[in-house]
Amino acid sequence: DADSGSNAKLVYSLAGESLSKDTFSIDPESGEIHVKNVLDREQQERYEFLVVATDKGSPSRKGTASIAISVMDRNDNDPKFMLSGYNFSVMENMPPLSPVGMVTVIDADKGDNAVIQLSVEQNNGDFVIQNGTGTILSSISFDRERQSTYTFRLKAVDEGDPPRSAYVGVTINVLDENDNAPVIIFPSNASYKHILPNTSPGQQVMSVGAE
Repeated sequence: DADSGSNAKLVYSLAGESLSKDTFSIDPESGEIHVKNVLDREQQERYEFLVVATDKGSPSRKGTASIAISVMDRNDNDPKFMLSGYNFSVMENMPPLSPVGMVTVIDADKGDNAVIQLSVEQNNGDFVIQNGTGTILSSISFDRERQSTYTFRLKAVDEGDPPRSAYVGVTINVLDENDNAPVIIFPSNASYKHILPNTSPGQQVMSVGAE
């Protein structure tokens, strides 16, 4: 204030949205702005309000300034899978690198803190997962007669410092395809049986077994 005496003495106050007043305070004499509560970017990322400077003259005069405060992100949220567990069913004999399912994972943080890398654990290399899409691919062709169920765990880790991670279980059920012909167990191809000429109609002459 270019005036002198009481005309140059200033009192600072906040004006604007009530949320900003609940979150910030200003020292009426120094004009220093302080945070009243813990800030959470995931709740509100930007605050805007006015600072009013009022002199003690008579009549008093006022000046205002617009203040904008942006809350920077902190890596305080784990990645989150949208389901607590995933179950997928696939047909046997699918070719390798066929998609078998898709998962969705989110992170409430921002920037690198929200960049997520996905990986497959405990599967002996039978499955891989695509980053970005969350698509699970098979590295093998399934044979239900050899193995009908696969279980493994997915890991999601963000690129924050320090990184945060999450895990979820996945079950793959292999559905049967009619890919095996019946096999005659008995009699063998080399066997034969004599039938009497007077055999009655409907009389059992032999049994055949297959599996």
